[in-house]
Amino acid sequence: MELKLHTRGKKFVGHEHQIKPNMKKSTSNIKSAEKVKTKEWQSAKPNSLHLNLTILQWLGLWPCDEDTTHFKALFLRIFCCLVITIQASVNIAECMDMVVNWGHLNNPSENMYIMGCSLIAIVKEVTIILKTEKIKDLVNILNNKLAIQRKQGSSEYQKIIKSSIKQARMFTLIFISMCSFVGTSYSFVPILDTLLLQYSGNETSHRPMPYSAWFPFDVSETPAYEAAYFYLALVAFFHGVYIPCCDTLFVTLIIHLCGQFQILQASLKNIKVDAMKNVQATYRERIRRNSLSTKALHTATSEPAECDIKDEKHNARIDISLTDEDLDNEMQYLLKQSIKHHQILLQFVHELEYICSPLMVVQLLGSLVLICFTGFNLATVPVQSVKFVSALVFMIAVIIQLLVFCWYSEELSIQNCKVYQAAYDCDWHETPKSFMTSIQLIMKRAQTARTLTAANFCSIDLQTFTTIIRLSYSNYAFLRRVYDENSTKSTQPE
Repeated sequence: MELKLHTRGKKFVGHEHQIKPNMKKSTSNIKSAEKVKTKEWQSAKPNSLHLNLTILQWLGLWPCDEDTTHFKALFLRIFCCLVITIQASVNIAECMDMVVNWGHLNNPSENMYIMGCSLIAIVKEVTIILKTEKIKDLVNILNNKLAIQRKQGSSEYQKIIKSSIKQARMFTLIFISMCSFVGTSYSFVPILDTLLLQYSGNETSHRPMPYSAWFPFDVSETPAYEAAYFYLALVAFFHGVYIPCCDTLFVTLIIHLCGQFQILQASLKNIKVDAMKNVQATYRERIRRNSLSTKALHTATSEPAECDIKDEKHNARIDISLTDEDLDNEMQYLLKQSIKHHQILLQFVHELEYICSPLMVVQLLGSLVLICFTGFNLATVPVQSVKFVSALVFMIAVIIQLLVFCWYSEELSIQNCKVYQAAYDCDWHETPKSFMTSIQLIMKRAQTARTLTAANFCSIDLQTFTTIIRLSYSNYAFLRRVYDENSTKSTQPE
């Protein structure tokens, strides 16, 4: 029995028993197929980003599903616009407070990091709203092209995907919880300070606010005090919720992108093993079909099925019957699939960098301002006060926020560079020249680092993180020196 394997350009020849599609589809079936195609976004909604997109929908930053009522979608969008308006309005109150209290440097320092938070929040929210379609394209690439690319992958590929999903979900929940706690804590700091003063017997008539701000009316009396307090607490809460929800969307995309690079590395390293398995599986399938057809023929003619050969016997001969040409063709096919996978990933990085580039500029500058002025504020408040603890927690959250972007952006660059070594380790030594040429091309493209940048001004990596921390400390030291000199002059007798 002669069995020849016809390797595939896009599929194996020899699947004679495949069911051909019925060309006479009904009109209703055609319409339903077109409807499904137009709803590709809804049908492909993934587990990988479902949590992030659902949260953004509830915040009004992401379009609702088609099955959502018009009233609910309109309400969420109006609510989001109201939140952005409130966050923008607090900048006016902070600027006026800086002008009124310019002689006291500790008050402007607090105003600066409140304004920094507001600016970062508005830029991220507006970026998601204006670039929703481009972000949708990235999500569709992640859930359609990249998912189909390795749909039939081995357990190793599936393990990488599950690990990426788990890591992204854990990061989303932990980061949002941490930032929400920090934002909410500003509402309780004045209350705790007042209770501690009453407990120590140092009662005062001063009614504290969550943070300093200017209002065009007297906020020392009821109900103006309660209204101003609620407004400032609401702004802090919105900052603590909206900023991490925007951050987790972009970081989750980077996490899944790193996972896809790991899958590409594994597929290149195991390309010969996978090719061998595919060829053997095709031989076994053809032998099984040939045995079944022989059985059916002898059953119809009432003759003994002498050709009913055991699978074990065929399986034992499979490795012997394989030829080098069959294996080379299958390896060439798998390499083409890996090259397509790599091209999709590089395009994904390019589109993600285009979306995040202006956002990263604001993130770096905002983090520089926040760390500097929050550190200065820590140096001007009593260490044993609740306000000191709240400001310390806030600064830690800002540092973690910056570290998260720099960490995962550098991880993305590292995973991209690892593709070079994975391509070199793919047993290309005894392959045809065309295979070697393709390997050289993929290695050459992998040598170029792919990472996020801040408007091509600098890369977002750990080196940038240390630079921001160093600059923040330098500015803090300058402000502290000026503050100490002013304090010394004010205490000296004339």
